[in-house]
Amino acid sequence: MNKLKLTVIAAAIVVGLGTTAAFTPPKPTTNDKPPATLSATQPVVHKQQVKIDTNAQALATVDAGTIADYRLKLDGLKSYCNEPEATTTRLLLNSLADLKQNNVTDETAASLITHVEASIPDSAKPTSCGQLMAAYLVMREPSN
Repeated sequence: MNKLKLTVIAAAIVVGLGTTAAFTPPKPTTNDKPPATLSATQPVVHKQQVKIDTNAQALATVDAGTIADYRLKLDGLKSYCNEPEATTTRLLLNSLADLKQNNVTDETAASLITHVEASIPDSAKPTSCGQLMAAYLVMREPSN
């Protein structure tokens, strides 16, 4: 190998080692604090997830009411119905649609919940609200 090339390679190695040996990164102290602001590389951690109350929202939308009001109504209905809340909500929505299809327009989700609660005595709690709503629909719909 050429003597000049060996000298250049050796000089590069020495300079490189010299630079590495001369630079020592500072050790962190106990007084070091994390940065006060987030940088683009720091992940954002969400500590609380927002839960969307779709059952109460669906009923509130149909009646133009508030989600909070329908959350209270659904919570109250839990002791009356043995179906899961999502099923009870679907039953209520389907019952309202069925009534409207049969030209019964004076019923709302709120009034339907009130009728269901009034129809179930304490001794029968919980019961099948689906069967109860089916019977209520038969009574409310005009006979042909």
